Parts: sequence; C-alpha cells; structure tokens
Amino acid sequence: MNVSDLSEVLDETSPDVAADVLREMPGELRAETLSTMKGATGVLPLIDYEDDDAGGLMTPRYIALNETMTVRKAIEYIRSTPTEIDISEVTYILVVDPQNVLKGGLNVSQLVTAENEDYIADVMYPNVISVSAETDQEECALIMERYNLLTLPVVDERGRLEGIVKIEDMIYVLQEEATEDMYRMVGVAEEEKILGPFWDSVKGRLPWLCVNLATAGLAALVITLFQSTLGQVVALAAFLPVIAGQGGIVGTQTLTLVVRSMA
Repeated sequence: MNVSDLSEVLDETSPDVAADVLREMPGELRAETLSTMKGATGVLPLIDYEDDDAGGLMTPRYIALNETMTVRKAIEYIRSTPTEIDISEVTYILVVDPQNVLKGGLNVSQLVTAENEDYIADVMYPNVISVSAETDQEECALIMERYNLLTLPVVDERGRLEGIVKIEDMIYVLQEEATEDMYRMVGVAEEEKILGPFWDSVKGRLPWLCVNLATAGLAALVITLFQSTLGQVVALAAFLPVIAGQGGIVGTQTLTLVVRSMA
C-alpha cells in the first residue's frame, strides 16, 4: 500500500486507532504519512503517548459545552457538530470553562428538558471524575467499572480537557488484562504463540516447571517415608492418584477464583 492510500485509510479511522498504527511505523514513513493526512492535527498529539495509557486510548472527537452558554446556544452548537462525531452515540456531554478546563458534565436528557435561557453551569453536574493522560489502561478500566461510566475524560496537569476514553475501548482493555493475568498465573509469557520459537517457550516456562518439579519431588519424598506402611497395606496405594487428583482440582478451582477476582 502506498503512502497516499494509507493516509486515506487512516483518515477514515478514529484518531486513537490511527495513532496506534502510526506509532508502530518507522520514523520516516510516519512523517511522510502524517504530511499527507487530512486529520493529522487530531492524531499527532496522541502518538507521543504509550498505547496502554489513557492518552493512547483517548479520542479527541467529543462534544464539550462552554459553561457560559445558554441551553438554546448549546443545542445549536451540538446541531453544528462536525460529521465525524456520531451524535446518536452521545449520551453524556462534558462542560468546560473558556480556558477549556473541565468543570462538569450533563446528560442529554438534562439538556433537552432544561429551559432555553438556563445557563449550562446551572444544570450541569460538577466534580466529574477524570484521569491524566499517563494513567494506565487497567486503572482507567477499573474507574469506569466502579463508577459505571460510559466515557472517561482525560485532562492535562492544569485540568484542561484533552480527550475522552470510550467504554467500547475499555472492553478490549479488560479482555487484554484478563488474558495477561491468566498467562501470568500459569507461567506463560504474554507474547508466546502456539507456533512460536521453541526456545522462547522453554525460557518462559522453565522456571515454573522447575518449581513444579521441586514440589513434586517433595511429595515423592513424603511418600517414601510411609513406604513400609504401603508395603504392609497395599490397598492404600490405590488412593494415591485419588488424592493427587483432588489436589489438582482444588488448585484449579482456587486459580479460577483468583483470576476472576483480578479481572
């Protein structure tokens, strides 16, 4: 794909996705692609953030109302919103001051039921929960889950609104974090693939396998201490696999509970 076609494709995607793609490109190709993109100004600030931080997940496409607006002016402003913002998906609107500092938010239902001459500052909810651009994606997901948020504002060190993280982006984050926790619990590297290099798998799994081998050796040592008893009552040997199996089941159940509590 040539640079021109690539630029057109990235212009059609959301800024956060375009930033993820550009972040993986070599510097020269990235600069050339950005120079031909129509939406480069919205994507460029996102490239500097890590893809697993709030800054890498946020999108600059949002609706923010000035607190000095009247309800009538606010509705007119929303009607003139650029086409790249899907109004049908907007359920919560952020409120800023003239310096773009986040001041509050309000639901669409609040806006349409308020009097036309009411000021936005009088009908909004103050003290909106927000995060910085450096906040880890897992913490963002936990905040949105805890407070049942559909959008999470991202602000700079002065409290100025930079973008929002949407709930649909958090779904992928939660899946990724749960998978990472499961891999970690069983001693498998996150980047390991089924058909990946053999020695990479060995290096990732060997420490855990050595620990398992050591504990199995301890179990065998305990059994040898009762060898004389087993020799006298051979029927007891039949219970060894039963006990081992029950221990494995209990371990699997405990592991499942731990992973689910972490997810």
